Parts: sequence; C-alpha cells; structure tokens
Amino acid sequence: MLHQLSPANVHLARPVFGADSHLAVTAALAGEAPAELFVDDPLAPQAGVLILWNHRIYLAGMPTSAAFSQAFAALLRERYLPLASETEPFACVITYTPSAWEEQLPHLFADVASQRAERQYYRLRLREPVQPPTLPEGFVLRKVDAALVAESTLGNHQYLVAEMQSEAPSVAAFLERKFGYCLQYGQELVGWCLSEYNHADRCELGIETHPAFQRRGLATATALATIGYAQSQGITEVGWHCWAKNIASSGLAQKLGFEKVEDYPVWYCRFGERPTSESTTSQQN
Repeated sequence: MLHQLSPANVHLARPVFGADSHLAVTAALAGEAPAELFVDDPLAPQAGVLILWNHRIYLAGMPTSAAFSQAFAALLRERYLPLASETEPFACVITYTPSAWEEQLPHLFADVASQRAERQYYRLRLREPVQPPTLPEGFVLRKVDAALVAESTLGNHQYLVAEMQSEAPSVAAFLERKFGYCLQYGQELVGWCLSEYNHADRCELGIETHPAFQRRGLATATALATIGYAQSQGITEVGWHCWAKNIASSGLAQKLGFEKVEDYPVWYCRFGERPTSESTTSQQN
C-alpha cells in the first residue's frame, strides 16, 4: 500500500531517491515545487514515488512490496483515466530506477498503451563568463518578466505563458523563482529559453523556437542569454534533459558546451488508450 509522507517527514525518503540528476526531484523534496510523496513504509521506506503537480512522476527505490507496486499503478489509473477523452488519451512520463523497476512496469501497466523510451541528461558547469549572444537583424531580446507577460496581444504570447506554467504552478510562481529570455520579431514572440527547476546554485532549462524561425541561431541566442543571466544570479551548474531521438536538442546542448551525463529510460503511458503489439517496443520522439 501507499503511505503519504507529510512535509515534516520528507527527509525519511531522501535516501530512496539518492543523488538525482533530476532537479525536479531535488526541488520537490526541498518543498520548492508542489508534489506528493508516497512510500512503502512510513518509518523506513525502501521505495517511493514522487508526483509533481504537473504530472511528472519519479519512481525510486526497490520494489520490495507487491502491494506498493500495485497501489502505485492503481493510483495513476484512478487519477489519469478520467482525464482522457474518447479522442485524446492522457499522457504522462514515469522516470524510474532502471535496475529496480525495468521488469515491473510492463506488467503494472499491461492494460495501458505504454512503452519504454530513452532520454538524455546534459550538464554545463559555468566556469568562464558567458558571452552575450549576437542577434540577427530585426530581432529583439527580452527578459521574461511581468511587463512582457502583460503584453497579451503579442503573437504566440499564449504559448509562452503555457510554457511558463508547464514547470511552475502559476505565472506568479514562475516570475518569483525562475527566469528566461525570449526573442521578439515585430509583434511576435518567436522563441524562448526558460529555467524550469531552480535549487541553490543549479537550474535546468527548457527551450522552444517557432518552426518558421528555426535554423537561424535563435535558440542559441535565447539559451546564451538565459545561461548568462543564470550565472549572474550565482548559478554554477545548468542541466538539460531531452529525448534521445531529439537530435536538434542534444546537438544544441553540445554546441553550447553541455556534456552528456547519462542516458536514462522512462515509461511513457497514454491512459485511455488500449495497448497494441508495439506498445512496449516503440519509443517516443
């Protein structure tokens, strides 16, 4: 069964999650990101699952209890099946400890369209001053702040706001703890790079450029601006997660000086969609 830990007892589960490359886990365990923490044993946990408000799921420890494993799978079905529609399944990603859960997950979600997928984690240690970006003619670099958020008539404004809220509970929460830069062309926002999870002297980045403006060096410009600002705020380590098949993202990370730390698997579930013969062999792009 699942036991939910109160914020006062979160420290009991920290050894289960260990030294994690995912800053979302670190921030959540520190109380800096809304999350629920469930464990198999409230006094001496051996397995735990962290569920963030944005449906990021982190499964760690050893599956020593069948009751915990089954209760975990049942909890996700209970929460996410109602969020699926007849035409649109509800997708979520489970990041897990491979050595412990690799064989369990296909059985736990045998009735759900789900599959193993590969992601990568890159890291940049900021040792030298970051050089400011060079902008193509006609583009304006803008900090993502309250003034920019207020300009709701700008093209693609709603997508920027949605991105801000994908890794922060609200726009206000983003503006309070996170940062980023975007590029404006005329009256349109065409790309941005935002910090996603911040903790102490670390942060992680997310980046997006409008398809019509890709391959012009704009992603490099927004990333450099955001990394430079991070450095000015005392950040010394920047993380970057991407799908293994996203060659453009991994290539940009390496161009910016990031070094690959690890490849890691996730379990990609589509609640509301029945499994097919390819469910456990395909990978998400």
